[in-house]
Amino acid sequence: MLIIRRQQLEVLAQAALKNLEGDLFRRERLRAPHTVARPGDDEALRACIRLAFAKADEGGFTDRTGAAAYAQAALDCGLGFATDPMHRWAAQALQWKGEAKERGRLLMRAMAYAAPMLTVVEWRRADSAVELLARALECAAAEGVPDDLPVVVLRHLAIDIRRVMGLDNQGEHWLFGLAEAMAQRHGLSGPLGTALFLLAVVLFGHDCAADPRYAWTGSVELSSTDRLPELRMKTMLDVCRLHIAEHLAGAVSQQQTDALPMRVLPTGQRFISIGLASALPPDDESQALRPGV
Repeated sequence: MLIIRRQQLEVLAQAALKNLEGDLFRRERLRAPHTVARPGDDEALRACIRLAFAKADEGGFTDRTGAAAYAQAALDCGLGFATDPMHRWAAQALQWKGEAKERGRLLMRAMAYAAPMLTVVEWRRADSAVELLARALECAAAEGVPDDLPVVVLRHLAIDIRRVMGLDNQGEHWLFGLAEAMAQRHGLSGPLGTALFLLAVVLFGHDCAADPRYAWTGSVELSSTDRLPELRMKTMLDVCRLHIAEHLAGAVSQQQTDALPMRVLPTGQRFISIGLASALPPDDESQALRPGV
């Protein structure tokens, strides 16, 4: 009789998780090459995937399908998507009390319907918001900054960005409060600082300061009182503009995969072949990623 000890199960689970990390990493490089464009981006992406796995485990997404679905949502919407009012499309799967495998499938299907990854049009709208903020920064010394600048920026983004369009009043107030708190932590209080962090939260997620891919949002360079606030805000705008340009290039590249073969699931949902479909195990497969599950 073959006896597998708990320590062996843990080793097997760690190996399965490492393999899944590699699968997601390779797929993300294919799907979004802009995420690994600079030195250090490879490790930042891997670190983000590991953090997403840890959050998936905390949320009960403990098998391969669930962990892959959760990690993909975190890559597309930010590590904090599960508690973000901009991503209510995930609520049903996150609150599901059934089996972990089914929760993962529900999350994948919700992503297929919601398609939360920002599109070319949405990234272009974000780029125009950066230009709006750049003009406000240039005119700040002479003309001042209007108190309602964060509201103006959010309304500007809501023209094209779906995750903003779907916000109710409570969600908007939450977003403003979060952005204001982040700005104050960096010593950039005021409507311009709040508007800057509002843009970052909408684009990169409300946990962007904890995301290795966007470490600059919590950097000493932005919070250092040795530099003038205007210089720090210009630094943030420049980095935002760089990331938006990279994401926009990636979104244009993603459009070119639309003609690739699609896998049709029994329920009718379809996934791009280099996207979520490859994370789905065969129907009779149930691979736990931690012992005892």
